[in-house]
Amino acid sequence: MDFNPDKLWAGTIHSFCLEWILRPYAGYIAEIKNGFVIADEYKSEELLSTLKEDYGFEWWERITTRRNTDGSFAEPNLKFHDLLEEYHESLTSEKLIDFDLMLYYAYKVLDEYPKIGKTLNNLFHLIAVDEYQDTQELQYAILSKIINVNR
Repeated sequence: MDFNPDKLWAGTIHSFCLEWILRPYAGYIAEIKNGFVIADEYKSEELLSTLKEDYGFEWWERITTRRNTDGSFAEPNLKFHDLLEEYHESLTSEKLIDFDLMLYYAYKVLDEYPKIGKTLNNLFHLIAVDEYQDTQELQYAILSKIINVNR
């Protein structure tokens, strides 16, 4: 069997979600159907730092911006939820999505439109995950929506 590098795609889960799910299917997601820009880590941290100061939180307090599969905040500490609401409102008003929203919207489109997962399942005959122990729940759910679509 000959190896053909033209049939290989490699990248991070975020780049996979962006290239194979969000860009082609953004029209299916109300929040980004009119376009979006990726908020890099600097922009996200800058916004979070400003909000921490506004809310009276210490600069060093860690706040996760991750979402659960149902869209709720993964942040266990409820005292941060108002800040997170404002954080996401700010992103939306600027048509930005951060890396955590990238995963959530990818999951959302796969959950609401299983045919997209089926298309990806037909395109990718093998998915290899490096550092599986570091895979968060939403990343696992995205891969499951693609791998298990025929079951």
